[in-house]
Amino acid sequence: ATGFHPLSLGIGTLMLGVVPNVMQFDKKELTVKAGQKVMLLFKNEKCALQHNFILLKPGTKDAVGALADKMLTDPQALAKMYIPTSDDILVKGNKLIGIGQSDLIEFTAPAEAGDYPYICTFPGHWRLMNGVLKVR
Repeated sequence: ATGFHPLSLGIGTLMLGVVPNVMQFDKKELTVKAGQKVMLLFKNEKCALQHNFILLKPGTKDAVGALADKMLTDPQALAKMYIPTSDDILVKGNKLIGIGQSDLIEFTAPAEAGDYPYICTFPGHWRLMNGVLKVR
């Protein structure tokens, strides 16, 4: 992709990281334009725990979080990257990222303005590890 420049295509480029050892994203809030193409670089530089990025419909964080916790009893949970099955999930990361890993997640922002929660669905993490994608 020679000469590729994200901004010229109206692509929103976002960076999101992990605060080591406290189960938190390094940003509680990200902002994009409605319907815009987004490239989110999700990095885990120093946290020994594994994390993922899941974007949800507004108001569904607790419901999807409860589904995530139930995955503790699912023998296939790791194969599913601890992502529960739910119609409330709009965007899923490509993998669980451990220390020193990253995930480039490409998606189109929701067409409707609103506050869309993002969480890590590794069981137990979502209560602390969450933020809001503000679609404007």
